[in-house]
Amino acid sequence: MGKDNVTSEEIFKQNERRIHYHIHRLNIRDPHQLYDS
Repeated sequence: MGKDNVTSEEIFKQNERRIHYHIHRLNIRDPHQLYDS
């Protein structure tokens, strides 16, 4: 179980970084409006 716990924490941290990245992307206006629909 020790290895599973460490792996889960690593995956959680990686997902947390992705979530923060996407939150910042959503809050920032894209100067080129590439993501505007």
